[in-house]
Amino acid sequence: MSLHIANPEACELVKHLSQALGVSMSQAIKIAAKEALARREDADELDVLPAESTAE
Repeated sequence: MSLHIANPEACELVKHLSQALGVSMSQAIKIAAKEALARREDADELDVLPAESTAE
């Protein structure tokens, strides 16, 4: 399976991330996607938690 990145800015961001992490561009995309999904799931969990009451 292949992935073509047509957006020059996105391509540069992936190149920069892969260099910073010392991994391939494919691995950098995989890491970034997993981290983004985890942040969304964490945010969704926070929305489900009942709000703390400040009234005493």
